[in-house]
Amino acid sequence: MEELLTENEIVKILEEARKPEYQEDYLFSLTSDKLHIFKVSKKGLIFIHGDNHTGMEHIQLRHSITSRKLFEKDGSFDNPTKFNLAPVEYSFVADSIYVPENLNSEKNVRPEMFDLYIGDFKQRDGKVFSYRLILYRSTKIVHTFFLTNSSKPFNKKINLPVRQGWSSGKWDTMSGLQTFSINYLDLANIVRFTIFLRCIPKIRKERWYLIVNDHFGTPTFTHYLHEEDMKNIIDTPFRMEILDFQDLSAIDKKIKNIIKGTYEFEKNFSLYSEYKYQ
Repeated sequence: MEELLTENEIVKILEEARKPEYQEDYLFSLTSDKLHIFKVSKKGLIFIHGDNHTGMEHIQLRHSITSRKLFEKDGSFDNPTKFNLAPVEYSFVADSIYVPENLNSEKNVRPEMFDLYIGDFKQRDGKVFSYRLILYRSTKIVHTFFLTNSSKPFNKKINLPVRQGWSSGKWDTMSGLQTFSINYLDLANIVRFTIFLRCIPKIRKERWYLIVNDHFGTPTFTHYLHEEDMKNIIDTPFRMEILDFQDLSAIDKKIKNIIKGTYEFEKNFSLYSEYKYQ
């Protein structure tokens, strides 16, 4: 259940935000408590640490491109829009949206609680994105802030009922073999799929596999996907960083079809066609 700020909490935040130190343009505070203030923008917008339901924590978990959290809504899996902003950029972009002409009462579904601003922001590369800024009513405390482009340009191309975790990697110093794993977890944090990559410098090949687990997280079978030429030998930590944001939509599509029971296994893997995702 959604837990928003109480009237007493709002009063405390507004009183704290009046302190002179928050007027420093380049001050970003290290925060850990729900009511701690991360930043007060030039226009006075107040970004609090918050939690899963409101403030910076909510914004980052739900809308940051780095978030690996899975969301559920009305019995199905939600796919909130993502953006590629760093936390220190939030206040700058939000200030550009916070102008009187962007105040929108028609699309505000909870006017008794919030003020809604909708506007466009032009990035350095010339691309224009539409954002929604939601403030607690008659205050400048930011409840949430997110990109609203229907194309969802920074979301994964394939929407899955599992979330992609962070990659892990190993390097065998004797053979030079590198192995990488990317887990896909369900709402109960059970690993349901694992992308497994072997980089073999001796033959300059990369071999990709998909490990499919049952609903307990126990491996059921490993499915060979494809082989690629190894163009460069990349240090393990850097390759992990690349994998974390690489377009894996071709593999994601296979995962989606396996979940739906519509994936056509190759001849040698036809015995796994009876696998049912639960």
